[in-house]
Amino acid sequence: MQNEYLHFLKRPFTIPKVKPKISFVRKFNNGDEVKHIMVALPGRGVRSKTMKMIADAHSFENTLTVVPVPKNLVWYPSPISPFHQESAVWGIPFAVELVSDLILDLVKEYNLSTSDVTVIGYSAGGVTALHTLSMTQMPLNGVICYAG
Repeated sequence: MQNEYLHFLKRPFTIPKVKPKISFVRKFNNGDEVKHIMVALPGRGVRSKTMKMIADAHSFENTLTVVPVPKNLVWYPSPISPFHQESAVWGIPFAVELVSDLILDLVKEYNLSTSDVTVIGYSAGGVTALHTLSMTQMPLNGVICYAG
C-alpha cells in the first residue's frame, strides 16, 4: 500500500521500524441494542475519556462508542518538521489498515454494516480517520475530523 505514496517523495526518508498496534480498546454503550458504532480515534496524548466525551456530542441513541488507543499513543510517526514528513506519510497506510480491520471486526461482532459506523478523530486521529475513508472506500455513515 505504501507505493501509492512513494512517488510523491523527493528525498530519502527513514521507514518506521514498528507498525502501529492497538494497546487497548475501551467500549461504552448508551443503550440496550447496538444500532450504531462510533469509532473515536484519539490524537497523540489525548485520553480515551476525552475522546468519549467528544464522540458523545455526535452519537445517536443505542450507539456503541469504541476508543482504540494506539500503542505509545501514536497512529503514525510524528513529522520531523514541515519539510520532513516522509516517515509520517509512509506510516499512515499502516494506521488505516489497523482502523479498518477494527471496524470490520466490530460490524461482524454486532451484526451491522460499515454504513452504521461513524469515525471521529482528533489531531493525528483525525488524519487517520480521513485517510481511512479515502484509502479504503469503506461506505461509512460519516467521518468527523477535529484539528487533523
